[in-house]
Amino acid sequence: MYTLMELGGQTLIDYVYQKFQTEGITQKLLIDVIKGAGRALNQFHRHAVHLDVKVNNFVVSPNQDQDIIAFKLIDFNASVLLEGEDSKSFPAYGTLIFKAPEIREDDIHTDVTVTRKADVWAFGLMIYGLFYNKNQNFTSMDKKENRYVRLDKELEKYRNNVDANNKLDRVIKGCIQINPVMRPSMLDILKFLNNKLVAFEYERGVGREDLGME
Repeated sequence: MYTLMELGGQTLIDYVYQKFQTEGITQKLLIDVIKGAGRALNQFHRHAVHLDVKVNNFVVSPNQDQDIIAFKLIDFNASVLLEGEDSKSFPAYGTLIFKAPEIREDDIHTDVTVTRKADVWAFGLMIYGLFYNKNQNFTSMDKKENRYVRLDKELEKYRNNVDANNKLDRVIKGCIQINPVMRPSMLDILKFLNNKLVAFEYERGVGREDLGME
């Protein structure tokens, strides 16, 4: 896939770090950042799967308004055009540590079934890295042969932690569901963050107290 890439702009991680230096990090700031990045990815999903969603591939848009922090996606080298379909058989390139379980292959040139839900997994991992300051861990982990064993063990422990149940936790846990069908769409994530969706599909059967809703 060949796409014209808009250059320039401060990356998402640099933007968050700058805010941390000047104002400190709050959950509200992170939610606002995630809304902006989520809107960019949701728009991209109308046509394609990005396959390299991470903090360095969102840049602050020069066109800002007061209601939302606007971001643009960059780096489409791994992206796959869907051409009106929900999935495509295609090699999944991109950063290894951010690959969803269903698109991991020892040979990166092997065709896999690519869907938007692979981006949703990476989006959740990106939020997890921001919220829990794990980005340096991901960089280190990406270089290890047992990267997925270590990552999956950490994420399984996190998914099972009922005390991690604030708004961002619930988004992250939805994104990193092992079964891609149970992951929310980017549109549902935006609805949830804007208080237009009460709960995700994966939360059915989970008690209100476990969701922090008591």
